[in-house]
Amino acid sequence: MIVEVPRQRNPKEENKQIKNGEVPADWRKQPRKLAQKDTDARWTLKRGRAYYGYKNSIVGGNGDGFIHGYVVAPANAHDSKIIPDCYFEAAGDGTAAYGDSAYTHKDIAARLARAGIESRIHEQRLAGQELSEGQKESNRVKSKVRARIEHRFGRMRMCLKGLQVRSIGLERCRATIGMLNLVHNLMEYTRLRPRHAAVA
Repeated sequence: MIVEVPRQRNPKEENKQIKNGEVPADWRKQPRKLAQKDTDARWTLKRGRAYYGYKNSIVGGNGDGFIHGYVVAPANAHDSKIIPDCYFEAAGDGTAAYGDSAYTHKDIAARLARAGIESRIHEQRLAGQELSEGQKESNRVKSKVRARIEHRFGRMRMCLKGLQVRSIGLERCRATIGMLNLVHNLMEYTRLRPRHAAVA
């Protein structure tokens, strides 16, 4: 999920330095100004729209609505590079990992295999080729499971206003987004608790 932050208005040369991982020299001389500048956030395009901020990548269980782990990274980071470590931790026999085609990477497949986790990542269409009917049907089945993960993002959008934060910098945004994820889990706990109490 893309989490937007206040957009920066900097001259072209300063933006170039930021993209190269540098901090403009003039900013270092003005601590108060530097404190208001986000040198970690990045632009990205999603469905034709430009976003500026960070990406909240989560891992959730299929049998519950909790967020089990998360990673916060600049919005332009590729999904396959920012997977939470718990994605590769087997929870017992029959454990499977789901993900969209962005996670189709040989390193990810190898890590899942070493952990004894079955890969149910979406089939990726290669350039100039089309997916077979079998692959399309496989993706449709996997999407039904993946949709449950998207429900977590839906709650954060609707109830927690989690699409935008006012924090500046990766460390502060990581803490803020982490709190959003925690509040989501508390909401899920309060939803499930009456059900378990009735069973007991």
